[in-house]
Amino acid sequence: MNAVQETSTNLTVEIPNRDLARSMLHAWSKRPGVSVKILRARVTADLARFELEIRGASPEVARILRQSETWDPSRELACVV
Repeated sequence: MNAVQETSTNLTVEIPNRDLARSMLHAWSKRPGVSVKILRARVTADLARFELEIRGASPEVARILRQSETWDPSRELACVV
């Protein structure tokens, strides 16, 4: 039997549409074995910024991190959809 390694990471994302942000957070939180905790949030009509704690099975957390790269505010192309 393979033991799945659990990992935890903090993630900051800026998503240029609050409906898209709600959809993404909902999808991420419904993944089996993954917990998404909102540490801080600011949502306006034009932008949603979240500081999140993602905890769960390493492969699932890695997938979320790859998906979030589009909205990573530290990247040069942040907020591009």
